[in-house]
Amino acid sequence: MTFRTITRSCIGMVTALIMLCAVPSHAGKAYPSHHDLWLAQNNVISEGQAAAIAKQRHGGKVLSVQKQNQNGKTIYKVKLLQDSGRVKIVTINGNRGG
Repeated sequence: MTFRTITRSCIGMVTALIMLCAVPSHAGKAYPSHHDLWLAQNNVISEGQAAAIAKQRHGGKVLSVQKQNQNGKTIYKVKLLQDSGRVKIVTINGNRGG
């Protein structure tokens, strides 16, 4: 092998490495939230997490959280007291938080 051949090979490898590093692995995707990472490791969210999700989405004060099994899936019924005085009951999917 000549010096010129070795130099061209090194330049080619360095160029390929730079191109691989330039494209992030999450290209086209949003970064996962801490919530998504937690759900990836665990199957069911807690009552506290269900309450926090309901409060974040709908506002108000959490009055109660009830865990239920519906068709083999865990759901939470979260009762919220809204600022208007209205009581609202929301359903949170225990497996996804949705």
